[in-house]
Amino acid sequence: MVVFNGKMFLKIIEADNLRATEHSTRYFLQNPSTVYVSPYISVDIDDLPLGRTHTKEKTTTPTYNEEFSSDVYNGQQLHFTIFHDAALPPDEFVANCTIKFENIHDKKSDIWIDLEPAGRIHISIELQGQFSDSVGHERHFKRNKQAFAQRRFAVVRRVYEINGHKFMATFFRQPTFCSICSEFIW
Repeated sequence: MVVFNGKMFLKIIEADNLRATEHSTRYFLQNPSTVYVSPYISVDIDDLPLGRTHTKEKTTTPTYNEEFSSDVYNGQQLHFTIFHDAALPPDEFVANCTIKFENIHDKKSDIWIDLEPAGRIHISIELQGQFSDSVGHERHFKRNKQAFAQRRFAVVRRVYEINGHKFMATFFRQPTFCSICSEFIW
């Protein structure tokens, strides 16, 4: 496994052809392809949140031109997740993609990345550092010292893919029971 160590400069330029998912338009009477989303992009390095863009209202082709920079230690992949900024939480999932640092061949790249299930994103990324082979050490949870001050009690939203199905994990802050089968959910 190839890892990156160094400084990363990321510019999210724009997104194209964003569409609301079938799940989020299940209650709409009109044609789902005419529904606009109010998207924002959440950026993560491995399991560590880097930041999120501002929300662009009612569009399928938002232009962001927002820049992020971060020091990366043993970074393996970069996650982009697009959500629709709903009036009532939780925000609806729109699309996501993952790009590995080893797939970024140039130190400075201007690329389009295809999103899953639809759309694409235009980013510019500059890497200042070095790539190295991972030493086979066990992956451990990365800690951010300022994470608790800024994101205390924040809802963790991550999309997992298992056997071709996409799931969104939810962490409950208190003991909860299922309303259908009355089983304990933690």
